[in-house]
Amino acid sequence: MRPLPDLCVSSQEFFTELVNEACEQTKFETFPQATGYLVDMMVFYMNTTNLFGEVDGNGKKSRGTLAQLLLRAANAQRNERIELLKRLGDTSLYISGFFGESLHRKLVNLDYYKEMGETAYGSLASSVNEDTVAKVYREYSRKFVHFVDILSYISSKAIRPMEDNLMQLFEHYASGSDLARDRLLEKGVVAAPQSKTKYNQ
Repeated sequence: MRPLPDLCVSSQEFFTELVNEACEQTKFETFPQATGYLVDMMVFYMNTTNLFGEVDGNGKKSRGTLAQLLLRAANAQRNERIELLKRLGDTSLYISGFFGESLHRKLVNLDYYKEMGETAYGSLASSVNEDTVAKVYREYSRKFVHFVDILSYISSKAIRPMEDNLMQLFEHYASGSDLARDRLLEKGVVAAPQSKTKYNQ
């Protein structure tokens, strides 16, 4: 059983090792910038408050629907559009990889997240000026399902064995459960709300 990563020191190395192992075990080949992007995304979402991009009328963070994000992106200026598309793609990928099983029980299924993720990353590839960044987004658009498989492998082989109900806690927390948040904080899995991690734009 793998130990939980030290969120302040070794989370980057921890997830790099897991991504490399997952790629090897699933025989998935990509380039270093693409795997680095996935590592940074996983580190970012270790603070699960980052799953929530909006603040509701009560001052609590909430996550709008993917369709709402796509609509906002379509009507936004360039910089905001890139930010919204990135959030749409990353959210679609992360939820598909770590909470895919729960989506089978919902009206909005994996195919919907796949379509949204591919669309978001494809649009990003056409929106950014830097060639390497565009290449990464293009890779995620074309191989979205493969990257979902990498996250699913990591979830099933490396993270779930830490504790049987850990991912269930994450799911409840993503739905707004304060109790789940408190339990994750106690376990040291969720960083304090004021802690922010930046990753590649």
